[in-house]
Amino acid sequence: MIRKIPRETSTFHFHNENPKGHRTGDCVIRAIARASGDSWDDTLTGLYKVALKMKSEPAWCDCYGRYLKEQGWIKGKQPRKEDGKKYTVAEWCRMNPHTTMVVSVSNHLTCIIDGKCNDIWNCTSKTVLNFWTRE
Repeated sequence: MIRKIPRETSTFHFHNENPKGHRTGDCVIRAIARASGDSWDDTLTGLYKVALKMKSEPAWCDCYGRYLKEQGWIKGKQPRKEDGKKYTVAEWCRMNPHTTMVVSVSNHLTCIIDGKCNDIWNCTSKTVLNFWTRE
């Protein structure tokens, strides 16, 4: 379990969406609930409904991807700079100061709200893989 609360930065805000304050492996639920404004419980319930239909588990990318799509989120492909290099979460935060999105990084899901990564650990040095936004 993560014990130390990371310090706030210009692109990171500590936020734990888990209603009991657990800092464990519920990143998919935390990120989607925080970004959507839905409760942690409602998000978990919705993810399990999709997982049951797919005969999968909620943390599998195809499962949470389908859930996000059903909730009106639009998937964006991995963003690249003009020179082909990839963005870190911190760079992506600075590029999107007024956007809410769910972002995947290696083995983790997080969210960006108004230019800050909201999470229980600072993953802003990680590479952005895919992201989801909604109008």
